[in-house]
Amino acid sequence: MRSLNNIQRTLDLCSSTHLVKKELDIRDELENVLDHKDLLWRQKVRCDWLRLGDRNTKFFHCRTLRRRKFNRITTLHIDNGDWCSDNDILQSKVVEFFKRLYGEDPPVLRDIPNVGFPSFNPSETTFLEAAITNEEIKRVLFDMAPLKAPRSDGFHAHFFQSQWDIIGNDVFQLDQTRLLDNILTQFCEISGHKISVRKNNIFFSKNTEVDVCIQFSQLFEFQEVWNLGTYLGVHVLHDRVTKSTLSFIVDKVRKKLQSWDGRKLSIVERITLAQSVLLSIPNYFMQSLLISKGVNADIERLVR
Repeated sequence: MRSLNNIQRTLDLCSSTHLVKKELDIRDELENVLDHKDLLWRQKVRCDWLRLGDRNTKFFHCRTLRRRKFNRITTLHIDNGDWCSDNDILQSKVVEFFKRLYGEDPPVLRDIPNVGFPSFNPSETTFLEAAITNEEIKRVLFDMAPLKAPRSDGFHAHFFQSQWDIIGNDVFQLDQTRLLDNILTQFCEISGHKISVRKNNIFFSKNTEVDVCIQFSQLFEFQEVWNLGTYLGVHVLHDRVTKSTLSFIVDKVRKKLQSWDGRKLSIVERITLAQSVLLSIPNYFMQSLLISKGVNADIERLVR
């Protein structure tokens, strides 16, 4: 801007073709810089619906500052269950989390061969894919010496052999359960996919007895909930659709309005904003739900 002002003052005193050309070059460069600056603020604001709106105005700056403040992380729920606001601890916890998320765990992966898995011929594959039968379990158990070292539960093989007619079926089920449990445990250790008690809940139908609900909740250590929440913005379970059922749509429109600063926009921009953004919110829910007239009236009242 200083160079442009100097050239213009000089041209007021005397004309020069060289200075006129230089002034045009500086104007082109200034216009390019302003366009890039305008594009930068548009990208920071992330308002695609204002793509054709105002240029570098207070609206963009306010939106950017509000968004930056909203995305700032001041506290975290750490492993011991407490809320932490210390910056040093937060930084170390974040680094530790992403190292654990994207890093490798050598003790877990130590049993996986580095050069690939050995291959089997068709007969070996068929043998391995065959299910373990109850007769095989019985034959292995009766081949054991009756009074050798006891199992981990403290019982000798003689106990199972002598009481086989009574506990045989329970032994079959126990072995199958242990087999599946070992497979799932190895899968969880290798893949890292484990069930989180804090992230999972359990839901029972209305016909389930209270004692059964309590037993399963204590067994899995999951918190019992009365609904399954939302999926893709829509409630998974609900009774007959009423105005109160769809009140969350009106709240969504109201929150969107509260996040805007109308003082930074003209009347025409407010109308365009309301028609292109607010009225498109219920369109998504109309794909799976029949919205009542009362909800439509509330949305139109907010838009006006």
